[in-house]
Amino acid sequence: MSENLQPTTPEEGIEKYLAHRKIEVSEETLQTYDYRLRKFNRWTDEVGLDNLNDLTGRKLDEYERHRRQQGIKKTTLKGDMKDFRMAVRYWERIEAVADGLADKVPVVNPKKHEEVSQETLDEESAMPLLRYYRHRTPGTRNHAFLELAWSTAARVSGLQALDMRDFYPEEGYVWFRHRPGQGTSLKKNYASERVVSIPDRVVEALRGYISDKRYAVRDDHGRHPLFTSQQGRPHKNTIRGWSYHMTQPCRYGDCPHGYDPAECDFREHGYYSKCPSSKSTHPIRKGSISWHLGNGVPMELVEARCDASREVIELHYDMRSPEERMQHRRGTVLPKLKYA
Repeated sequence: MSENLQPTTPEEGIEKYLAHRKIEVSEETLQTYDYRLRKFNRWTDEVGLDNLNDLTGRKLDEYERHRRQQGIKKTTLKGDMKDFRMAVRYWERIEAVADGLADKVPVVNPKKHEEVSQETLDEESAMPLLRYYRHRTPGTRNHAFLELAWSTAARVSGLQALDMRDFYPEEGYVWFRHRPGQGTSLKKNYASERVVSIPDRVVEALRGYISDKRYAVRDDHGRHPLFTSQQGRPHKNTIRGWSYHMTQPCRYGDCPHGYDPAECDFREHGYYSKCPSSKSTHPIRKGSISWHLGNGVPMELVEARCDASREVIELHYDMRSPEERMQHRRGTVLPKLKYA
């Protein structure tokens, strides 16, 4: 052990690291770091490691093997260990662990197809849902929320952060703003701020919701959220619950799983997510991005509109088949080619 190392408990090291990152990342990202590092903290309790000075390459290997044995996905393991490596690198700086230890943190590299989640709300499912809400329950929260989420492909943090003042019905757009000191942060902080145009159909859905179904409440900071619960601004988990509820396919047709909707437990509050076909907010975002691309929206415009890089879109969000991508290229490329 180096004589320069300062005794530091795992708990103390984690707290110092989170305090260091707090000024750099959003609250949501900080919570993710906290969640992942607490797994390491629990492991140190199990093996009796109470001083980070004693952390070695062999111990790192034991921790990574411990995580593998829990049967988690490779992508989850990769995320956990990458975040853990950043913490170890910080602990090097504050002389809690030996120099160079971060380079010894094992990080699995899944194959490309293993990194991509296939769960999505595709166009074939989204359009019947939208038609149902437009004709059967126009102006409800479910209707307005799905219209806006599908049109903008926004993250749940962006949809949660919207205030009434961020909706411009006359101009036809919403403005996603980063307000970290008031309880709503965007994924990439101020870099995620953007103005996104919305079609008249979405404007009318939001107007109907605001005039009839929206709870006229403020959040804890005195702001007027666009989407509200009776208590104020909804938690992200509450919004995900709305999403599971509104995307059940039995809303507009027969149950694809053979259940009777009148007796199905998945139609009960608290069980919406158990429905095999219901979707959270992220699959809506993924399906919407594929829909944008499939309708010929140029990649650079999708990047700006949806706040995602080309690399991330191509890896995680573009769910079009190779044939569909080829057909899109054909319509763009072939007319430009001149043959003698």
